[in-house]
Amino acid sequence: MAHKISSLFQQNSDQIGSIVSILCMLHCVATPYLLLSYTASSVLVLHVESPVWWGYIDSILLILSVVAIYWSSKNSNSNWIIAGLYFNWIFITLLILNEKIELILLAEWLIYIPALSLVALHQYNSKYCACYDNSCCVIN
Repeated sequence: MAHKISSLFQQNSDQIGSIVSILCMLHCVATPYLLLSYTASSVLVLHVESPVWWGYIDSILLILSVVAIYWSSKNSNSNWIIAGLYFNWIFITLLILNEKIELILLAEWLIYIPALSLVALHQYNSKYCACYDNSCCVIN
């Protein structure tokens, strides 16, 4: 089973990474509406929090994203794409952690910058830089 999952990520890492990043953006868009409906269903609202399971989605998407980035970096022949993928993953991870621990007050829309960047980088890598055999992988 683990070999099949590894093979799936190895061959489709850019597509999976793009899909995960899009799901991340949808998750971010849906959160305020979920909280609004959650608040509207409460009679007395003192402090509104999203359901616990909703917060786990962040972690699942981050894990899937870093696995896709790992395999995309293995199959890429572009160092700047690899650096961009990891930079944006770190950026989005820090934004999510900051949101959870509320360390610094930041605009909510900032999360879309690394998410959109990850989609764009995965798509670019898939079209121009990815190789799945040793014949084209020349590290530059």
